[in-house]
Amino acid sequence: MLSFHDKKNLLVLSIAILAVSLASLCHSSELQPISSGTIVSSVVNPHLEQRDSQLQYVRTPSNRVEGAIIHAYQSTTISAEVSGILERFNVEEGDRVSEGQVIAEISARRYQVIAERAKGRVKALESAVKTAKKSCQLKRQMLSGGASTEQEVLNAEAALEAREGEFVEAKHLLKLAQMDLESCKIRAPFHGFVDQKFKNQFEAVEKSEKLFDLIDASQVFAVAHVPDDLPAFLEKGRKLYFVDNSGLEFRGTVRKLGVKIDPKSRTRKVFVLIPNDESQLRVGLSGSLKFAE
Repeated sequence: MLSFHDKKNLLVLSIAILAVSLASLCHSSELQPISSGTIVSSVVNPHLEQRDSQLQYVRTPSNRVEGAIIHAYQSTTISAEVSGILERFNVEEGDRVSEGQVIAEISARRYQVIAERAKGRVKALESAVKTAKKSCQLKRQMLSGGASTEQEVLNAEAALEAREGEFVEAKHLLKLAQMDLESCKIRAPFHGFVDQKFKNQFEAVEKSEKLFDLIDASQVFAVAHVPDDLPAFLEKGRKLYFVDNSGLEFRGTVRKLGVKIDPKSRTRKVFVLIPNDESQLRVGLSGSLKFAE
């Protein structure tokens, strides 16, 4: 029989042999990981293949991309074209508006006076031009009868030319005054929603100062960053679904593609145009893209 001391040595030797075996096994099974990026349904194949004397995972193609965000089809910030007091703001944030609808109004009294004065000057100069023409014609007739001189005719023609120039300038000033008067009514350039107001009723407004943001969500873009090794997502005209976080699916079409590829993520922007007549898709909503079956 083995002594206690012999049994102890045998146990230590067995543990050492087991440790060496485990270390050898771990060294032979090192695998090169594969980055999943933004792909959701990439599946790691349990089968391995030999490449350049190294073992690598093999992944199957993905049919879904996460991180899609809903963007407005078009949006703009409406600014004041004239300065004055904001007499009316006819809508609130979130209200739907139609193209041409008056959203806000700036006090127009001062601009009405300027327009009326410009109109009066146009009428006065129109009359002055007619008088100068008659005077010029009369001088020519008198010259032919010997009752006038060539210098007098030249002076009359110069006066006529000056009045005609003033008349043209006055008409331009009248048009500008009428444009300023019309600009007191701020209209929506397209159908959409008022997103944010920057001014309130009765506040003073300066020319070019921001009044409100307007977004067109009658159709929207689902924008996602797609890996460049998924060419099926990078085809214009491709039918895709935007899937929101509740599982609802909205069919759209790839309309635009980003030109640049992000050097870090190796992704490219894809813009999927989706009809949104019922306004179910709100700007800023997140979800994913998948192939339309």
